[in-house]
Amino acid sequence: MIQKKIVEFNKGKILTASMLSQIQTNAELVWRLYETYPDGIIKGFTPFEKENRIYISKGLVKYDGTVYYLDEDVCFDELIKDCDNSSESEYVMVISSDATERIAESIYSRKLAFKFVRANEYNSSSKDIPILKFVSARSKYTLFRSVDDLKKRNFNIDLFFLNYSLETGNTFNPYVFNLLKLYLEEKSDKVEMDYSILSMLYNNEAVSADILRMYIKRFGHSSYSDNLTGRELLSAFIATIDKVKEIRHEEVKAENKINSVSMGRSY
Repeated sequence: MIQKKIVEFNKGKILTASMLSQIQTNAELVWRLYETYPDGIIKGFTPFEKENRIYISKGLVKYDGTVYYLDEDVCFDELIKDCDNSSESEYVMVISSDATERIAESIYSRKLAFKFVRANEYNSSSKDIPILKFVSARSKYTLFRSVDDLKKRNFNIDLFFLNYSLETGNTFNPYVFNLLKLYLEEKSDKVEMDYSILSMLYNNEAVSADILRMYIKRFGHSSYSDNLTGRELLSAFIATIDKVKEIRHEEVKAENKINSVSMGRSY
């Protein structure tokens, strides 16, 4: 039988143990959707700019096998006030475990918190989930708004962690994929694999990092390694897009030259 059990709430009605149990069961059924997902961001936690300030959007995150939610956007500029701003230091902003708080009889809240770790002390094998990297003591923080910004390093907030959770594994935040999609859309002389990746990104806000690795392998980028960091993987993918663009441009020139010679002979 395919069904969904619904608990009715009416004024003056007493909630029974079975009703409360059903409410909990309904909630658990939703979380089970993410049972096979690795730890990481499931939805949201994406940086965005508003009124000249950086915010982190609300969302869902899986931490140590449990799904948690951030129920409102938070201001990055406010969060970093506790960092040492006396000199420029590189920090990693992570989601980490926090205290458990009892909020009512038999009800408690298990919490996560944003924490800041100096980049040279960050342990990538810990349970903490990285959100972004930044340099303290900056008067203004900026996100990269295009792939060209990335190439020129016209930004000071780094989003290149493989921290976004898909059933197939961890990948980049949708913010990164949106800019890659725009870059591929603007690319002339696309190859078949470009269209395949664009099709995936039109239907999904993020795709497996293995798709990027496959693209790099397919077109033989010389610096490829299975052990690339997130930043190295993204840089190699963009460099491969540019390499394919140049190869395809030369192919089109050669095709046009052959066609023009053939047309000349036909006359």
